[in-house]
Amino acid sequence: MIDKTELKQAWRHRHCHLSETQEQLRRAAFGLVRAGCAATEAQLAQRVQLPHNRVREELRTLEQQGLIVCDTTSVVGIYGLSLVTTPHQLNLDGQPLLTWCALDAVGIAAGLAANAVVQASCFRCGEALTIPFRAGQVGAVSTAEVCIWLTPPGQGASAVADT
Repeated sequence: MIDKTELKQAWRHRHCHLSETQEQLRRAAFGLVRAGCAATEAQLAQRVQLPHNRVREELRTLEQQGLIVCDTTSVVGIYGLSLVTTPHQLNLDGQPLLTWCALDAVGIAAGLAANAVVQASCFRCGEALTIPFRAGQVGAVSTAEVCIWLTPPGQGASAVADT
């Protein structure tokens, strides 16, 4: 089981390579997606006050690193939040969203200290799972045995972390 310290270290490691511009874009895009809106290049250029071509280059780099998902004109997924249909639902402070995986749903709710409800299903048996959060703290879980399955990108193996 991964502990809180290891999670914090992993988060810092994931961000340490971002330039200041990339960090600004990440924050701006995350805010838009969190509000349920795709983050267009024009919106991001305006928010971070950079030329469109520079924003386009930085977004391409972030996408190549697997940190964002873009459709033809906008960021539609970033750091786990998604506007593209997935089986992982996250109602975040009243805003219905989707996440790339169940761990993202749980991590985003906890990390933002938000009021949230995570709805997902077991990878193995398909059992529905509901996890409510109040100010980022887990409330009563809908089933006694909760596990989150992690599959590293591009690999067939899974790791399990109890929650």
